[in-house]
Amino acid sequence: MTCHIEHHGRNNNLLAVNSKNCAVCHDLPFNIGGKVHPDFRHYPYRKRTGIIFDHNQHYDKYFFDNSGENLRDSAPGSCLTCHISDKNGIKMDVRDFQGSCSACHNSIFEDSETFAVMTVPALNTDNLSGPSWPEDADAEITPFMKLLLSADNENLLSVLATLESDDLTELEDEASQIIAWGIKELYYDIYKNGKNALKNRIVKAYYCQLNDKGQLIQEPACHLTISQLEALLNEFPLALFCSAQQEWFPELISEMAFYLSLQGKKQGGSRRQSFVCKKINNTIASAISEEGNWLLDYFTLAYRPGEHGDDFFMAWLGATQRHQGASIADLARKEIFAVLTSEDSAGQCNHCHSMDSSEPDNYLIQWSTAQWDPKYKDFIHFNHAGHLRHQDESVCETCHQRNKAADYLASYEHNNPLQFESNFSTEKVVCEGCHKEAMTENQCQTCHNYHVSGVNVNILMNQLQMEQGHLKLWADKTHYEIGDEIMIKFSVNQPMYVRIFRTDSDGKILSLFPNEFRSDHYCMPNVIYQIPEAGSERTLVISPPIGTDKIFGIGSEEPISENKLFFNRQGGFDEEKMAELRIRSIFTINVE
Repeated sequence: MTCHIEHHGRNNNLLAVNSKNCAVCHDLPFNIGGKVHPDFRHYPYRKRTGIIFDHNQHYDKYFFDNSGENLRDSAPGSCLTCHISDKNGIKMDVRDFQGSCSACHNSIFEDSETFAVMTVPALNTDNLSGPSWPEDADAEITPFMKLLLSADNENLLSVLATLESDDLTELEDEASQIIAWGIKELYYDIYKNGKNALKNRIVKAYYCQLNDKGQLIQEPACHLTISQLEALLNEFPLALFCSAQQEWFPELISEMAFYLSLQGKKQGGSRRQSFVCKKINNTIASAISEEGNWLLDYFTLAYRPGEHGDDFFMAWLGATQRHQGASIADLARKEIFAVLTSEDSAGQCNHCHSMDSSEPDNYLIQWSTAQWDPKYKDFIHFNHAGHLRHQDESVCETCHQRNKAADYLASYEHNNPLQFESNFSTEKVVCEGCHKEAMTENQCQTCHNYHVSGVNVNILMNQLQMEQGHLKLWADKTHYEIGDEIMIKFSVNQPMYVRIFRTDSDGKILSLFPNEFRSDHYCMPNVIYQIPEAGSERTLVISPPIGTDKIFGIGSEEPISENKLFFNRQGGFDEEKMAELRIRSIFTINVE
């Protein structure tokens, strides 16, 4: 009733709110007529683009020459060649790779390098007294093999831990023996059990588990998705591997029977059981040299991504973008990620897809452009279709003015998507060219939504809460007694800076995040942050006096300085003084 008073007749617009109503609570830094609207700060660019595309470089170097003539027949004719309005006409989407990039960039995959997955590494055969080994093997051990071998015995893990390079020819006698038998046992496991052997080893290397039906169990400690595991297994060329195994280690079966008997291990199959490779090899008349994107070259089984969005390549990148420990498996994942994102890597995905990170060695690869939820109401709304309807294609550059001096690519030298220079700028004066009081409706709600997604406004308490919009904050339970330990967790759905505070019933304020264990308060999506940190000996305990504790979480697109945080006497935020801080979310938890 504060905003929507009377009907004023059946033809009155109930949704209309006069700008003077906004000024009741908001100290507007401009007059109601709109003549002194503040300059734009971040609108419409809040973070760097997920896809690395330098408009200046493409426009001036690849598309047009100095006379303005097209250098290529396939060069875009206008912004609308690559950008298209969504079905609601509100946001502008980017066409997919085939629609906007393939005309120039398909050759990346045609000329792409391969990366080695399985090999027979070169060993000093003079050091081997047991297993036979091809003397002319000249490959190196791959990080993919290290990952699979990390599920093996402690002796093998000890050897892998001491490797200073992927060249195994310098290993001592005993280490050469151990690693030779370990690789042969890996190959024998795949020979016997096929992709199930790969599944079991990958799952173990990721600290995951399988249920009784052999399905992946999704747990917090398991940083592997079902789709990633399926892609890794489905794309593996079992027939090609079996052919390679038969060529590389023709005596593998008899050797492993002898070795396993000495080790007291079961051979894993009865005489009547048909092993996977045995069945496959019986149907192969001759050695296969190529299967899809897989290549068998001498002592190396290698892969080359064949097209944009290659499932196998993307699955490995997604499964290795987070590294949390120093085990052999963790280090192998880190190596795989380094191989796939190197400057001359196969596919060169990271040349176009940016990598965001809030901490060393943990990344989030941006596979797509910004995705807009049509049901989500942001504070600012702009209808592209309405503005494009009666304009020609050049109107895009009227609002999005190219900033030729911007060092756009420098924004990707670090991993913080909130620190960037855009190719474009949008100035307030452009909007004022049309939105004059005499020409168009000039009210706050012309450009601003009142009811914003994720916001609950308690008018009587005058308290603003953002619930599960951008920052989600929760505790392990809702009620505590004095002396109870409390676990706090939070997550964000887009990169932002976060601070977490606790106030007790006396109004005493304690900063929980960042803290002495983590000074960086820049946080990434798809990560659950925990206070106290996982593995920390620190505890957080509910202490006297009895009353209500409050936990505040603040998310902002800019770094949050403590001297900009103002609290009132009741232990809440002084919203008037904090108006300058671009707060994404405030959320409170009352703990009895």
